[in-house]
Amino acid sequence: MNLGQTMITIGMFVLLVMSVISANRMLLENTEASYAAEALSAAATIAQDLLHESMSKRFDANSDDSGTQDTTAFSLPAALGPSAAERTAVGTLPDSSYTGSFKSIGAYGDFDDYKGYSRLVAASNIGGYFSVSATVYYVNESAPDVATGYRTFYKVIAVTVSHPLYLTKPITLTGMLSY
Repeated sequence: MNLGQTMITIGMFVLLVMSVISANRMLLENTEASYAAEALSAAATIAQDLLHESMSKRFDANSDDSGTQDTTAFSLPAALGPSAAERTAVGTLPDSSYTGSFKSIGAYGDFDDYKGYSRLVAASNIGGYFSVSATVYYVNESAPDVATGYRTFYKVIAVTVSHPLYLTKPITLTGMLSY
């Protein structure tokens, strides 16, 4: 083999190595994009689950089923959140479960108990945990995206879900419950 053939062989080898590296990089990027899409879908499902859970509860600890109460019967904005007994029943936050039975399901009795609530949800297919947090506040009918400092017939819950590896920004879903 002469020098020219050796140089061509080395050049082909370099091209082969560069092709393999490029293919590996492309596979890795596609896998990461797939995990990110899966994380986004799972985060939306987790947030929706907590929205449904909270919205299945009573409007307020002091509300009745008549639908005729005045807003003065409801909890003050500063008093939104779980009672001491409910807080004790849930225990230390974040609430977590390997079976999907979070303590909030049975412990919380009304919508605003979820103010300040947090939970960890296992991310089975992608690894790690989703971090979930919620806040609840009163809003005015004409400005449902702005918290008020007074009692109204409307409360909003904002559920934020994040994942440390695959969600570059947390997602937030909101829901409104009216009396």
